[in-house]
Amino acid sequence: MPGFRTYLSVHVYGGVPGDFVEWVVSVVKDFYSRVGEGPDIVDLNIYSTRPVAEGVLTEEALTLGVKVVGVYPAAHDAWRAIPRIHVIHSEVSRLPRELGRALIIHEAAHTVLHGTPLSYIVVTPEVVKDLKPEVSAKVVYIASVTVKDIDVVTYLLKKGFLQDVINYFKYVAEQESPGNVVDDVLIAFKVLAPLYPLKAESPLSRYGDLLRRVVKTSAHSYILKAVEGSFNALASGDLDARVAKASELLVKVLRRFCRAAITA
Repeated sequence: MPGFRTYLSVHVYGGVPGDFVEWVVSVVKDFYSRVGEGPDIVDLNIYSTRPVAEGVLTEEALTLGVKVVGVYPAAHDAWRAIPRIHVIHSEVSRLPRELGRALIIHEAAHTVLHGTPLSYIVVTPEVVKDLKPEVSAKVVYIASVTVKDIDVVTYLLKKGFLQDVINYFKYVAEQESPGNVVDDVLIAFKVLAPLYPLKAESPLSRYGDLLRRVVKTSAHSYILKAVEGSFNALASGDLDARVAKASELLVKVLRRFCRAAITA
């Protein structure tokens, strides 16, 4: 829209090279310019290393009562009513520029779609209440992140960011397995559900290539079938209903593949 502008309030934690900061700022500004919309203000937080980011965000989460903190090379939240993008220099700078750009664009899209605290307040679904408390919290967190990532992927595809979406999934598909079945199921779900919109928007060969990178176990195949059969319920409706459906699917998979690890 004419005259549209999002103000970036940049905060740097630790020693981060100036040229990296400038590059991140340029990626975010270019994104808002291309989509023609965005929040009035966005906090852009750039951290030197993961430990620095973990220290800052964990302390803040304790102060605000946030139960689960996800620290990634690039992330987004709106805990303080202002949408924020978080970028870790030591991790993003190691990536090929096109992959780092894809991660940052993914998070910038969250600021457009999920820029208020209401996007982070969900009712705990009944289906998780008999799980171990630490598992219950993880399930609801991943369910909430997943449905919002579906929103982001759908939005980016509509706005013409197909290659950035593909690059994003190239990155996440290559991440190492967490080493335990519960977390492996949660992470696979977080990848496979938002990946599904690509099936209709890109050549099937690209979608198939990404699936081959992600689907590595029988649990992953089971998740894919569950997502395909319930995608409309994950992608539309109010947030609580979508999180409840995602939680239901996750609990179903967890009970099938690792029941003993999830119940008290």
